[in-house]
Amino acid sequence: MRHGVTDWNQTRRFQGHQDVPLNTVGRNQALLTAKYLRNVNFDRIYTSDLSRARETAEIIWKYQTETSLHETKELREGYGAELEGKVFGKRLGKSEIHSLNSLRSLVKNHGESLEEVFERTKSAITRIVNSLDKDSTIAVVSHGGPIRLFLGFVKGVKHSDIIGMKLGNCSITEIRYKEDTWNIEELNFTDHLGEFHSKKIVSKLAR
Repeated sequence: MRHGVTDWNQTRRFQGHQDVPLNTVGRNQALLTAKYLRNVNFDRIYTSDLSRARETAEIIWKYQTETSLHETKELREGYGAELEGKVFGKRLGKSEIHSLNSLRSLVKNHGESLEEVFERTKSAITRIVNSLDKDSTIAVVSHGGPIRLFLGFVKGVKHSDIIGMKLGNCSITEIRYKEDTWNIEELNFTDHLGEFHSKKIVSKLAR
């Protein structure tokens, strides 16, 4: 799952490692996600340590009676150095992950490349999966960049070809790992969000 929406999402600012909290809409999205998933018995819940992801995970956790919550820096959004806090535009690209794609040339090797974000994300998920018993079900709450890059790996798509993929706040993507093979069962599911669907939020902001 991607974290719920923040004020910086809505004003199109590059968040990166900045610890921007959920706003009221984001908390409502997380609550709707928690209620939608409450009958799924997660063995564990993992989250980025940044507050927008951690709070999303904590709200989901409240509806899970017998599971544990674990946080890790490896599931963070990509680090954007001097770009963090700036508004997306022609120079920054359409999103945080677009910005990271050209980050090296923009900020002279400060911040992370797409490859670096992907490698730490893959490392974290691989370590988590290897620690699980067979037939375990887990929830992972992260950010747009890491999720897109890992999905690109699963789909066999280049980093540069996956960065524009639509991925809504509090969208649910289901991936199954079996016999050393990853399969995407559900991608960017947002039907559970109702009026808090990201498209509807954007249209309201544009009025």
